[in-house]
Amino acid sequence: MSDDDTLGFDPIDDALRSRLGRVEPTTVDPDVMLASLTPRFLRARRRHRMILAASSALAIVALIAIASVVVATGGSTGRNVQTPPANTGQTDRPVTTTTNTPAATTAAPQPTGTPVTRTFDSDGGSVTVRVENGALSIVSTARAPGFAEERHDSGPVRVEVRFTNTQSDEEWRIRVELVNGEPIPEITEN
Repeated sequence: MSDDDTLGFDPIDDALRSRLGRVEPTTVDPDVMLASLTPRFLRARRRHRMILAASSALAIVALIAIASVVVATGGSTGRNVQTPPANTGQTDRPVTTTTNTPAATTAAPQPTGTPVTRTFDSDGGSVTVRVENGALSIVSTARAPGFAEERHDSGPVRVEVRFTNTQSDEEWRIRVELVNGEPIPEITEN
């Protein structure tokens, strides 16, 4: 009797053991295995780098195309933009930027001899500006009750007036810039 018979192995176990022994991998030297895999690794790395370079180039081309379309169409026509406050200590109140763009901004600029007067309003007050002979100037301002007025720019390319509430930290800014002969406003609340 053999040792296998005493341990109770079946003939099936012997058959499995002999078949599995035939598929047992031969031991390979790790350096030989690494040397055989190195060319495949290098090809895969080159392909990966080429794909990254091609996709980066495609992304850059797409961004340039989008930017040129935005510039050609005059940018966004949106009027309200929500932005978070910048280190004001108030994290729960968003800052609203409202632009009251006049309907004629896409029209040709007014001749330099014809004065153009526009009024822009905010909750803190309003500013009336005039464009005459290619220069922008403030005609008048009107502050809302409880607000103080402070002029930061008076022309000829940009005017800026800030209206600050004397009881709270609410501040409205009306900035108007002269772009292609047209007064373009930017009205923000801080």
